[in-house]
Amino acid sequence: MYAIDYSTLSHEQRLFAKAAGVPVHLLYNALNASEIISREDLAHFSLHSVDPLHWKLFSRGSLDIPATYGSLYTCLTGFEKKLVVFRTHESQAVAVYFPHRCDGPGEHACTGTEQLVAYVFARGFRKKEVLVDHQFDFDSVRLQLYRGQKRSSF
Repeated sequence: MYAIDYSTLSHEQRLFAKAAGVPVHLLYNALNASEIISREDLAHFSLHSVDPLHWKLFSRGSLDIPATYGSLYTCLTGFEKKLVVFRTHESQAVAVYFPHRCDGPGEHACTGTEQLVAYVFARGFRKKEVLVDHQFDFDSVRLQLYRGQKRSSF
C-alpha cells in the first residue's frame, strides 16, 4: 500500500496529478487526506470541498511525537485564515477557525465579521459554534481562548 501526502506537492505537480485523474478535493484539501476528522463530519459543515478555502496540513503530532506550540505559533502568524484541529481522542476532535493573520504574540480580539468559530466532532455528534466576542492570547508555549476575562478560558 502506498500513501501520498498531496500537501507536499508543488503547484505544477498538483496540476499534473489533477490531469491524471486524482480528485481535486484530495489535491487541495488536506483535511480530506488526513484521518483527523471523518469525511462525513467534514461534509456536515462543508469543510470537505475545495471552495472557498484550500486547507493545507501544516504540522502533525501524535502521542509519541506531539506537535509543538512553535508550529502553532508559526501557523497563527504566517497564514491569513487557519483551522487548527486538536484531536483529543481517536473519535473526538475540536477545531477552531482563526479568521485573520496575527502580527505576533499577545492578545487578539475577534469582533464584527471576524469571529472565531469552533467545531466539535465526537462519535457522530457535530456542533458548530461562533465564538462571539471572544479573544485569544498566544505565544510560543500556549494558546488561550476566552471571552471577557482570561480566567474564563479553555
